[in-house]
Amino acid sequence: MVNQGPVKYFILKTGGSFLYGTLYILRALVALHASYCATKWMYFSLVKNEQAKQSNLKLFAFTMLIVGFFCEAVFMFVPQAQGNTQFGFGTIPWTIYYEKLRNEKRYRDENIEGRINNGKKKVFFLGDSFTYGNGVKNPEDRFTNIVSKEITDKYEVFNLGKGNSDTKDEFVRLMQYGAVPDVLVLQYYFNDIDPTAHRFMPKENQGGIGVALFKACVMISQTSFFLNFIEINIAKFTPPFQSKGFKKNMSDAYHDPACQKAHLADVQSIIDYCKVHKVKLYVLLIPDMREPSFTEKDCYPVLVNYLEQRNVPVISIYNEVKDKPAKELVVSGLDAHANEAVQKIIAAKLLESISEFKN
Repeated sequence: MVNQGPVKYFILKTGGSFLYGTLYILRALVALHASYCATKWMYFSLVKNEQAKQSNLKLFAFTMLIVGFFCEAVFMFVPQAQGNTQFGFGTIPWTIYYEKLRNEKRYRDENIEGRINNGKKKVFFLGDSFTYGNGVKNPEDRFTNIVSKEITDKYEVFNLGKGNSDTKDEFVRLMQYGAVPDVLVLQYYFNDIDPTAHRFMPKENQGGIGVALFKACVMISQTSFFLNFIEINIAKFTPPFQSKGFKKNMSDAYHDPACQKAHLADVQSIIDYCKVHKVKLYVLLIPDMREPSFTEKDCYPVLVNYLEQRNVPVISIYNEVKDKPAKELVVSGLDAHANEAVQKIIAAKLLESISEFKN
């Protein structure tokens, strides 16, 4: 599931990352040039022009304009984690700066060559942005890397995490990886059903002033790196936000017969893959970090029941995080991904729950 701004998506599809990088640098240069031109115009038209009327007001206005242009260029290179890319431009420099580690298949992982056939058993962690480690600056702080350090004598760990993935997309990526694991850990998050919900569920009317203001902030943040930086840092001091309408849509999707059937069919495709290839499958449930009880009660029971009927072990960290405040679990007010503290909790739970790791 691709979830990018339409302009960014179009540029990447038509010209690739080189064209996107070129235009990215060009935007910074244009902002700096605009700052220079505004400074030059202000100096000769207002500062040196003794006949200029209302010069103080104009000086203030142009000073703000110059600062805005200059900050726009600077904050294009200041990394800020903020969850999904549709929230604004700030996540772009974060990805550029902290996603330096990329292997042959463009995963945030060590190179595959030399590890795939080194005689060790293989463990695949298949998932979305939680497995990728969104908001986690150092890949070594992710739960996959922490687990890898503990089992490195017998197992080689591969991270197949990619942001904005759903279950169907994860199955496709597993099939395309070019190798079969001995142990597969499927990391699951409650919005994995979202693409299926779009196919089967009617869209709810999400009105209200709060939603309208949030959408307005999103639109503004998508136009400026500087404004996005301000928005992100203000959000760090606010409670993690989640739309009530989105929660309702997700809850309804898990209980809608048609949507439920289609989504569980995607889950079954991974179960069948593991049966055919004799792979030991575990499913890791990540609760909603902002409200763990919501996913535990309204979303996951259907999936857990389905997996238990098929003898697929389920691993959950709900009990470990349910009593902790959201601010201790998430990256920031805008980024509800698991922070480094939760990464350690997940790793400890996996090492405790997966019997293969103890042998």
